[in-house]
Amino acid sequence: MTTAIIGTGGIGSVIARQLASGGETMRLSSADNPLSADAHGNVSRLLPEGQSSGEVVAGWLPAGARLATAFGTLSADLFESSSNRSPESAVLFYATDDDRADEEVEQLIRTTGFEPVKIGGIEQSGRLEVGGDLHDLVVAPQRRGH
Repeated sequence: MTTAIIGTGGIGSVIARQLASGGETMRLSSADNPLSADAHGNVSRLLPEGQSSGEVVAGWLPAGARLATAFGTLSADLFESSSNRSPESAVLFYATDDDRADEEVEQLIRTTGFEPVKIGGIEQSGRLEVGGDLHDLVVAPQRRGH
């Protein structure tokens, strides 16, 4: 399996380093960022309201490509500081409509030191992005029966 990382800025480069250290094969690509930052570091979305970058990327892909969105859910600093927590891993949320992508992204998430939690299909990917209710949320996994 080859994993594509779209975006090589702060978070993309951190994810690429962690996956590479775990032995994953990757392709990196720069892309227009759906976010903008002003001189004071204030971030704003560039996509229209109700449209997620996951849905935009899905429109770029050829038939048969598998897509899961996951790693944009945390800022780079929070991603680094939250990975490989002990005694219990932090959750990294993801979204996909594809069962095979589901298995593969869970493996990648574990490789980077997180516990994967699926939130739904690509239509839910906006929840992971800046402004979404799950963006920059660091939590421990909820254990069934507790």
